[in-house]
Amino acid sequence: MPRKPKTNKRLDQLFKDIQPEENARGTKGKPKVQKEAPLSSDPKPAKPPKAESTPISPTVKRQTTSRLVMPEFVTPAPSGGSGSAFTTSLQVGESDWAVMRLMDEKQGRVFTTDEQLLIQQVTDQLSLALENARLFQETQKRAQELAVVNQVVTSISATVDLNDTLQIVADSLVRLFSASHVGIALINEDKASLTLAADSSETFEKSSFIGTPIRISESPATLEVLKTRKPLFIRDAPNNPLTASLRDVLQQRGTANLLISPLFAEDEIIGTIGIDFKELNRVVTQDDLRLLETIVFQAATAIQKNRLFERIGQSESNLRALFNAMEDVVLVITREGRYDQIAPTNPSLLVRTPEELVGKTFHEVLPQAVADSFL
Repeated sequence: MPRKPKTNKRLDQLFKDIQPEENARGTKGKPKVQKEAPLSSDPKPAKPPKAESTPISPTVKRQTTSRLVMPEFVTPAPSGGSGSAFTTSLQVGESDWAVMRLMDEKQGRVFTTDEQLLIQQVTDQLSLALENARLFQETQKRAQELAVVNQVVTSISATVDLNDTLQIVADSLVRLFSASHVGIALINEDKASLTLAADSSETFEKSSFIGTPIRISESPATLEVLKTRKPLFIRDAPNNPLTASLRDVLQQRGTANLLISPLFAEDEIIGTIGIDFKELNRVVTQDDLRLLETIVFQAATAIQKNRLFERIGQSESNLRALFNAMEDVVLVITREGRYDQIAPTNPSLLVRTPEELVGKTFHEVLPQAVADSFL
């Protein structure tokens, strides 16, 4: 039987073609630098570029391009012409960028490739953390908005009173938009004026302005909304010509900006919704308009339901008045000869009272021969 070779010999055969790596003298453990920024041959510090007329903005406004493009940033020199600086960009939003600037008091400092890579790794982690924080805040905001919308739907479904429904909508809009005041006005039958049907403020106190008439011809802002059928955002509302007729009221409320939106029922404008903001820099985003549209749709549905109930109630009243004017007896009888309904038109013609007859058959009330003749 052949003798088994030693293990170490087999390992020698396995690694015989592998040669140890030779490192240059004096560079052991140090990574190779591809390219470093050259040192300045001029001992005098370089003059700072013209940065006074183009200040750096901490963030860049959102771009509308379909492809995410990093904007160009101006890198100013260190103040006073001393020291060194390294500037890099980082993404802070879906299409927003910011600048991070590193300062060194040492003059002529050169940031090596390794240092630049380290800075880039830090900015990438910072950008990722900011993006996660933004997404978390958006998720929380959407959850809160959804909770308020669900609450509005539930509250509206529980009532058929129009005034209560509109007041629920006004209170909900104050919470959703952090508004100082919300008013809902409905167009009157003459189409020349509106009546304030719901009024809510940040204190949620009962308003004394409900029922106040508003002449459409005296409100250019309302005319604009009714004409364009679109929301209208008015900056500096107390001094804007569109809201000149409301100047005193707006100044009393401390309103800075005003949003007016049409209120639809199917395809017809039946009123307007006014939302007051106290913040001078408050703007209305597309997300705000989307949320407002959702609430307005719920309000329109509730108004249609209320109008339907009003029509049913009016029809019932008309029928009751018609029956009360009749002298004949109106009976609703099933095929089996059972009294189903009896109109109280002329009870004197009945053999018994309507309460005693409803639910009984002919054979229970009349003689058998008479009952058989009706069947």
